[in-house]
Amino acid sequence: MKREELLQATTWLTMPALIGPLLGPPLGGFLTDALSWHSIFWVNVPVGIVGLILTWKLLPPSTPEHRTPPDLRGMLLSGVSLTLFVIGIESAGRGVLPAGMPWVCVAASLLLFRATVVHYRRADNPAIDFSLLSIPTFHATTVAGSLFHAGAGALPFLVPLTLQTGFGYSGRPADSSPSQAPWARSACD
Repeated sequence: MKREELLQATTWLTMPALIGPLLGPPLGGFLTDALSWHSIFWVNVPVGIVGLILTWKLLPPSTPEHRTPPDLRGMLLSGVSLTLFVIGIESAGRGVLPAGMPWVCVAASLLLFRATVVHYRRADNPAIDFSLLSIPTFHATTVAGSLFHAGAGALPFLVPLTLQTGFGYSGRPADSSPSQAPWARSACD
């Protein structure tokens, strides 16, 4: 990509993220009231299929500069570690697992994460290269960007949740649209 085209490419990349909060709550409220909350997930299927087709047709194949075997051990360690962590956190206090089992999952995930970090530091081609965090600008951008994206990503979920549970609004578009539309429109301006 040419340097002059970077701004246009960034605009195309960010527009779906700005349009989503504008269209999501009214569409989600309509689908929830008209059908059920399960129907919201069926919106992702056609969007995903269209995205795959467009990617396949529009993007040229790229060849890597140098080919290395994937770090299967690192991917397995990090995948199992994250899975155990999510299971432990999600099941804590719900009574889904036997008493104390969620905390066993969290403890096991932390031990596996430690083993994952040790593996990544010793591997020739790690799946996640932690040495990049020694670059001060990359480190600052990663930490600040992660915190920002966690907060910004939670807004589309927390605002409707607050309006529904805290203020008694329903999921209908008439209730959700006025609360979300101005916020999303201001982000697009």
